[in-house]
Amino acid sequence: VDPNHVLDQLEEQPALYAYWSTLAEEAAIVAEVARRRLDFVEAELDAEVRDDARDEGKKTTEDGVKRAIVRKNKYQDALDQMLETRRDAAVLGVMRRSLEQRLSALIAVNNRDRSEMAATGRDS
Repeated sequence: VDPNHVLDQLEEQPALYAYWSTLAEEAAIVAEVARRRLDFVEAELDAEVRDDARDEGKKTTEDGVKRAIVRKNKYQDALDQMLETRRDAAVLGVMRRSLEQRLSALIAVNNRDRSEMAATGRDS
């Protein structure tokens, strides 16, 4: 916050907030798509592991299937992608919250300046 240009910053604040909020919302959607992709990959690999075990005449347990899925590169790639998109969405969410804090600071500085002007008789 630049105390010498509070009014200009207050005027710019809605556009800044809208821009970063839009990016945050888009990132949240991308993260949700990545989560859904991970769920799909997990289900696909679950079926693959069970089919392979059945074809080989082996018995499977839930834990065994889950461990086999986690070892698959396809699963790890989807998991990495999901974690990356969640991180990006979180960073943009932090930016949005920082802009909310910035607005509070701008309002506080503006109110302080107006109070000082009123106290010295410089308000108009």
